[in-house]
Amino acid sequence: TTGVAYKYHPPNGEQNEFFYFENHQKINSLYDEATYNYNDKGIFVLHFKGPYSNTNTIRVETSDGRWVWENPYWVTNIWGPGELPAYKQLNPDINGYTHKDMVPHTRNGSDYIRVLIDENNDYEYLGDDFRLGKYSNESFNLSYNNIISPWSNPNTHT
Repeated sequence: TTGVAYKYHPPNGEQNEFFYFENHQKINSLYDEATYNYNDKGIFVLHFKGPYSNTNTIRVETSDGRWVWENPYWVTNIWGPGELPAYKQLNPDINGYTHKDMVPHTRNGSDYIRVLIDENNDYEYLGDDFRLGKYSNESFNLSYNNIISPWSNPNTHT
């Protein structure tokens, strides 16, 4: 509620690399509407690498960490022409991808996770809702990670 954010430069980080820690409590502010999930209240960790440009220099580090994802099959795109990759979450990996990232697929490209495969190999169309937090486990829940360090997932490695 004070407007204070903390900026951290990792000791072995790149020159223009910082982590920002911001407390968001969804108190009538458009800046607190980062996800559709009303329960997503708490510390936002933003990873900033390099001078700002139109590229992916600012990333939200999600509390459910980074994962290995596989794309075993494709499904009809219900929002337009063509097909969409269906993704299945495998195992945690600090070098993996969050549900907010564009994840590589089997057709030599990458896409956001808009179709999710569950543990029964059934798929569900989620659109952008998964990336924006509506169906993810990203809620600020201390049963996930309550520390960010070089050894946590997500981590502070550059």
